[in-house]
Amino acid sequence: MANIVHPEGTYKIGQVGPSRPWEFNSNGETVQMVGYSVQFEGIADWIDVNVKASAPAPKPGEDLEGHIEESKFGLKFTKKRGGGGRFGGGGYSKGAQWANAYQTAAIVLQGYFVASGSKPKDIEDFLAKLDGVADSIRKSIDAKLGETQATTSSEPAAEPKEAMVDLNEVTTADLKKNW
Repeated sequence: MANIVHPEGTYKIGQVGPSRPWEFNSNGETVQMVGYSVQFEGIADWIDVNVKASAPAPKPGEDLEGHIEESKFGLKFTKKRGGGGRFGGGGYSKGAQWANAYQTAAIVLQGYFVASGSKPKDIEDFLAKLDGVADSIRKSIDAKLGETQATTSSEPAAEPKEAMVDLNEVTTADLKKNW
């Protein structure tokens, strides 16, 4: 999974630079693409925006919905499926959602093992814990999204139920707490 540099949101194109044609094979067919170097307003870096060769070029002032991530070729814009602008579609895939949950779970587990001074018995133990944490993360996100979607824009956001945790005051008992 790529490292997300700028989170999902709406990005306005400030400048469009040079383009590069490229292609890939999908189900035995060659798909012609064009990669454009784009600078979004408020972001100094140039980011690749890839579109089908038959699609119109991105234009300054155009809004695109998605996120910006690192790739092996540099920074690239990844459209939000079903997002605004000219890109259509329908939501991030379940595989991408689970990959993100597992990436987050690995970081959470690493922090837990470092803070608690413990370690898994073996790789199977680590993977079992990873599965449990990833599942908890997905359930938590799904629950939060359900709360967000149920709330109308006229209602004020709910205050957090628990205060932020001061990491300088975390005890071993806190680490064993079933969050």
